[in-house]
Amino acid sequence: MTDLDAEDAKLVVLARGAMGRAEAASGAAVRDADGRTYAGAPVELAALQLTAL
Repeated sequence: MTDLDAEDAKLVVLARGAMGRAEAASGAAVRDADGRTYAGAPVELAALQLTAL
């Protein structure tokens, strides 16, 4: 990994944490203009699949 400042490194940690908690293949984290951070990961549940429109 390239050198990141401390705040960007926190985003990486948050994204990896979200990925681990969801047992997902990917995760993401963003910081808004006010400095708040949000993390998430895709969740797939077979019971929630759309079967008809």
